[in-house]
Amino acid sequence: MMINDQLTQIWIEMFFKEFISEDLSICIKDDFYTIQNKDNQLSLLIKKNDNLGNSNFISAQKIHKSNSYFHLDHFIEDEFIFFDYNEAGNIVEKVNSTQFLIKPKIIDYIFWTVNRLEEINESLNFDDHKRFHPEKMFAFKNDFLERPIVDEYTWLIRNICSKIWPDLILKKDSFFNCNLSCDIDHPFLSKRPRMKVLKESLSKMIKEKDIYSSFEHYFNFEFSKIFGIKHDKYLRGIKRLKEIAANKEIKILFFLLLRRTNMIHDEFIDSEHSDYIDMIKDLYNANHIIGLHPGYDCDKDENFKHSVEDFLRFCNKNHINIREMHSRMHYLRFDVENTINQLEKFNITNDHSLGFTDKMGFRTGSCQPQKLINFKNNSISETYFHSLNIMDHCIIDSKKESDIEQKIYNASVLINRVKFYKGNLNILWHNSSLNSKLELKAL
Repeated sequence: MMINDQLTQIWIEMFFKEFISEDLSICIKDDFYTIQNKDNQLSLLIKKNDNLGNSNFISAQKIHKSNSYFHLDHFIEDEFIFFDYNEAGNIVEKVNSTQFLIKPKIIDYIFWTVNRLEEINESLNFDDHKRFHPEKMFAFKNDFLERPIVDEYTWLIRNICSKIWPDLILKKDSFFNCNLSCDIDHPFLSKRPRMKVLKESLSKMIKEKDIYSSFEHYFNFEFSKIFGIKHDKYLRGIKRLKEIAANKEIKILFFLLLRRTNMIHDEFIDSEHSDYIDMIKDLYNANHIIGLHPGYDCDKDENFKHSVEDFLRFCNKNHINIREMHSRMHYLRFDVENTINQLEKFNITNDHSLGFTDKMGFRTGSCQPQKLINFKNNSISETYFHSLNIMDHCIIDSKKESDIEQKIYNASVLINRVKFYKGNLNILWHNSSLNSKLELKAL
């Protein structure tokens, strides 16, 4: 795929102003990005690729942080990771009295990773839901999906620039934020079709060999149908999320699926029923944020359009003020070329779909909100994209406590990385996954 050079330059300049410094200029000269400070003859060169759009990186190399002209021992990792890098010597060198050089092509790596160029490839095999599979990612294949690699390179550039220009005013660090969210795919167990619940219970018994969960699931369905919705375990999951939010003094982002676009993958939700309205208004009145959960077939513009209209109509009717439009695609069905264009077309300001159901990590390589290139109209999207780092399924997909303990440990390492970069930790936990002791412990 050919990348518009002018658009690439604009995006990189935007990235530098957003995350590094507004006082730096960056231009392309020969085979280098040249970075300069105002009224200063010193410059920083960073190597670049000839044609970034056709880059297919093969391997990743680990280089110890001591291999640099400048002291970088305060880096959180022992080693840096660079794409297809095989040069000898230090990764940062002084070329002459006025020039310094970063040899790995880290600006190209940033652009390629954030804008998901590896997902724009007609030869890719997608999964059954037409999603890009995490195991196809260069980061997963080279064992750094759980590292915010873009933030590592940003940290490196900031540190080198501050050493070259000690008086340089860097962009202020943000603050670590934990952003908990919930997709309300199934608001109430007791309002679901009996046959569907029975099939789920049998599946737990036969496939998962979990007799207790199988019985408990169906028993709760019947019990809450007979004795009232206050006993419904999915509603109880919502209340538990509210309690966690109150204890941690955080707001939760709740995504509503109001329009059924697919008879198999979207649940029918009666958004006119007083139980549902009361639940959502209660969340809103507790200062939580309400967002849109476009249905399974919202890759079609018409469905997306109607989903937005239904959401705004519901919010207006129930006096829910939407200051910014937040969305997350159902099943995380995100197509780089199509979805970005849709989000802009329907005025979505923040999207939270860029993650994986069964792998934790950083799909955009960053724990900071990023603007991506809209490849359909060759522009920079106005939408901010938030990487989804941890989803409940990637922690509790096993019933073994030892497996969950290991995944909780892996998550804690990831969280410490987000804290180091003062980024946003984005967690998705469904209200239907907050019932067993293990599920509660995991969250």
